[in-house]
Amino acid sequence: MANRSPSRLGGDLIARKGEAAPVTVSAPPTSPQAPAVALKGTAGTIAVTVRLDPERYERLKLQGVRARRTNQDILVEALDTWLANRDA
Repeated sequence: MANRSPSRLGGDLIARKGEAAPVTVSAPPTSPQAPAVALKGTAGTIAVTVRLDPERYERLKLQGVRARRTNQDILVEALDTWLANRDA
């Protein structure tokens, strides 16, 4: 068995706070116009960050565990309900 040295994280692999950027995953170049491959469940979506105080966060997590639902599912349902009431 070959003696391998462990992989190390170099300075070029670590981003400083505020400098991180998402990695683009693309399909192998089978044609000149190969489409980018989207991560599962993210195609056609836009990420939104929500900041919660600790009490709301704990309540959200607790309800999610009880209902076996993700934060995403709960927040999307709440937003849809709020928007529906605004449109009425």
